[in-house]
Amino acid sequence: YDSLPVDIRKIHISKTGLSQNGNQTFKVIFDDLTMSGTYAHKTSCSFKAEFNYELFSENSVYASSNDFYLFSGNISGNTSIGINYEIEIDPDTARYKIDYHCFYTIEGKSTVNYYGDENIQPKSVLDFISNDGCSNQYMITIPEIFSTKSSIE
Repeated sequence: YDSLPVDIRKIHISKTGLSQNGNQTFKVIFDDLTMSGTYAHKTSCSFKAEFNYELFSENSVYASSNDFYLFSGNISGNTSIGINYEIEIDPDTARYKIDYHCFYTIEGKSTVNYYGDENIQPKSVLDFISNDGCSNQYMITIPEIFSTKSSIE
């Protein structure tokens, strides 16, 4: 899907103040995103997302390679084969590190709930693993069925 065009119709970004730690916080809402084109004989899919970010910065004037964001939120939409899903990103464990060397989710756990197909297990857990700080590895667990580790290339 990485090479398919994405149509983003609405993005709302708002600064929400300071956290209890004194860090800047933001809310980002993506409405009506559509990924279109044909991939493995499937058509487009659409989704929306809402995230709450907290910026941890070692300097308020410029970006540092040690800066990172913590985020939580949710994503919902439908897959290219018509399965609806909701993803809840755990606010206590989700972390996305933004620096000059790593652009991946490096820590965090989210729960995925599926709807619309009785042949699909209704829930899975996606757990990002941070072994070396920027390994881009994750583990998918479908309770009572299987667990597997993988990575995104």
